[in-house]
Amino acid sequence: MTIEMLEFSQFEAGYIISQKELEATVGYRYADNPEYFEYYRADVYRLVQQALDKIVPHLNLKVYPALDFKGFVVLDPQNLTPEDLKLYHEQRNDLLRIQARQDIKRSEL
Repeated sequence: MTIEMLEFSQFEAGYIISQKELEATVGYRYADNPEYFEYYRADVYRLVQQALDKIVPHLNLKVYPALDFKGFVVLDPQNLTPEDLKLYHEQRNDLLRIQARQDIKRSEL
């Protein structure tokens, strides 16, 4: 995971980490193994949010699972409409559930 993975998207009004970049770093396509790709995505989500909180805490940037692809968007939630924020939070909550299941599995090992 490097900063080069971030690209600005006018469509998303923020930065994105594309599905293609995630697939390149994990070594397989989402379509080839959706379950494990989601586990990987949950790990990346946590790492990106921790990095943002540490590097630029004053910018209030948050990472959210993208709505239209299996990547992420990085943006300031204050710039979102309540409807958009709700959609992003629903996606994030789904990923957090995957993350929690994954943490439980890891603790059992």
